[in-house]
Amino acid sequence: MPDYGIPLMTAGMAGDGKRKPVSVDRDSFYGLQSRDYRKSTTDSGTFAFEHDLNESLTLSNTTRVTRTTLDYIATNPDDSAGNVANGNVFRSSKSRNSTSEGWVNQTNLQANFTTGSIEHSLITGVEISRLGVHNRSYYITSGPGAATRPCNAAAFASGDCTSLRNPTYKDRWQGSVVDSNAFTDTDTDTLSGFVFDTLKFNDQWSLNLGVRYDDYETTSQGPTVPRGSNEVTGYNDLESKTHFWNYQAGLVYNPLPNGSVYLAWSTSSNPSGETGGDGGDNLSATNAILDPERNRNVELGTKWDFFDERLGLQAALFKTTKKNARVNDINGIPENIGETEIKGFEIGVNGQLTANWNMFASYTYLDSELVKGAQDANPSNDGNRVQSTPENSFSFWTTYNLTDALTVGAGANYVDSRFGDAANTIEVPSYWRYDAMAKYVVNKNLDFQLNVQNLTDKRYFDQVYSAHMAHVAPGRTALLSTNFHF
Repeated sequence: MPDYGIPLMTAGMAGDGKRKPVSVDRDSFYGLQSRDYRKSTTDSGTFAFEHDLNESLTLSNTTRVTRTTLDYIATNPDDSAGNVANGNVFRSSKSRNSTSEGWVNQTNLQANFTTGSIEHSLITGVEISRLGVHNRSYYITSGPGAATRPCNAAAFASGDCTSLRNPTYKDRWQGSVVDSNAFTDTDTDTLSGFVFDTLKFNDQWSLNLGVRYDDYETTSQGPTVPRGSNEVTGYNDLESKTHFWNYQAGLVYNPLPNGSVYLAWSTSSNPSGETGGDGGDNLSATNAILDPERNRNVELGTKWDFFDERLGLQAALFKTTKKNARVNDINGIPENIGETEIKGFEIGVNGQLTANWNMFASYTYLDSELVKGAQDANPSNDGNRVQSTPENSFSFWTTYNLTDALTVGAGANYVDSRFGDAANTIEVPSYWRYDAMAKYVVNKNLDFQLNVQNLTDKRYFDQVYSAHMAHVAPGRTALLSTNFHF
């Protein structure tokens, strides 16, 4: 049963200009037991082989085949029609019925050799993949006479509306569900080649170099159906072909055997339609001709081990920039004119405090900025924080071996408040979450592990969207797993 969370306040409800999740019981469920569901399957298989051609040359090949299905109807607690301000929620529907099938094959050649006094660890390879996604949503109509602006008596009687503070998920829904005439068939083919080499000059200095080339092609076909209708008015036949290079370089200096300092630089790319019909950045008539977005990351860091490697310290400064980002121009047309920047640092410590006691802690600070956003009615968004990017986050974890067979552990995670839109007017609060675990080793072939996440059963928001709602994270969750070795 999918739960999309809590609706957002309409503009002005909070009094401070922010749109926050409505102050209701966070256990509130606005879905419909008689309509909503979610079913998914995943089947996958992997075949791999590796052959040592000689002591310094190894050839390997891996093939993975997957097939997944996803079928759901979910209620979006819709705030867009002004109902929330009146104490009501319209049950807008989201749906999907998709099948994804694909395979990926990667061949690697790893070589260890020397050129003069320089030692090389080189890996080169070719990767080929194909992904096909067929997606058809449902055409869902409201009950007789139901109105969304605002909710009327018929909408409540048909189950299309419910109370904001006392939702009734057992309402008998009077609407209808049929297969939509709109569907998309999306195929994505990639061909990639790469070379990565680590050059070791001596015990103190080494250099990492890498280059990757991607040839990317995605096509999408399907009928055109206007929003709110099930009538076919045309046919889409879209195609995006692009190729791009990406690079990485890293210099490592070991001043002492127990420590290193490194400087790393790398790039990556996001082509149009990269989600292949299975996500939010699918191919469309407006983005098919756009160039890939370009990302660049620079990082300066250090790592040290002390007390015979029983204490480890790490720290890093970094800066990530996305250029050529896809945003709307002044006419509302997507262009490669956007830019975001995230600067920050992270520090971490891990240690074996005693023979039986281990711990890990880390802190990350992110200074994010929308350098250049959509140039429409809100140019003042420039300079705002990047969506879904917390400024501060912290994690701590510790384990203790009570006996040779029994280990227990506990930890905490903190995530700062986050914005859900470029205007920074939608915000969810920070949260702490506490977890615990216990592991019991029966023998060398069998062990059991129990993980309890969100130990205090706290209701917090793990996602916030640029419209409609904020998602409530799962409550207390227990996972029991086993490993069997033979």
